[in-house]
Amino acid sequence: MLLIAGPKIAGSNAYADDRLDTIRDALKDAFANRLTIVGTVHLEAPEDQDGMPPMFETMFTAEAFDEIVADNPEATLILSLVGLPMNWKEMEFWLMEDAKRPKLVVSNGQVYELYDPIIQDYVNAVVHYNPSSEYNFQDSVPSDVTEAFKKRYLLIDADNIAKIASENEGMFYSPAEE
Repeated sequence: MLLIAGPKIAGSNAYADDRLDTIRDALKDAFANRLTIVGTVHLEAPEDQDGMPPMFETMFTAEAFDEIVADNPEATLILSLVGLPMNWKEMEFWLMEDAKRPKLVVSNGQVYELYDPIIQDYVNAVVHYNPSSEYNFQDSVPSDVTEAFKKRYLLIDADNIAKIASENEGMFYSPAEE
């Protein structure tokens, strides 16, 4: 598995590093060490422009994603912790032979236009905020990891996307909206 993470920005706090370590440890535990994380690629932040922080769109492009895939041919699974690039439809990734294209799991991204890529098995799963969640940040987090996840998120894949779409009107693009 290859992780794609946000950029390491000078002066950022330890929270981002701790979060990434927690994700890595949870993945190792969840897969009982049957999963090898081959690496973590941090997006490269462009130079600050007049003191302004870099825009995400300039860090994560279709070209950057394709370069990450090309530079990591041993990765059979990619977990993007930063969603997909805004110009994701331009990625060469979609044109790769099925046998050579790594599995793709996306978190922290938009799902609105991903119905077809999920059904067609280009995107194998998406972790998305549950819009019907009654999550309150002041509530204590359930000690059971599965319960805590279900309280806040949906794991969307080809097997459950139709049901999730029917229960969450407007979550996914529909041709009828044109």
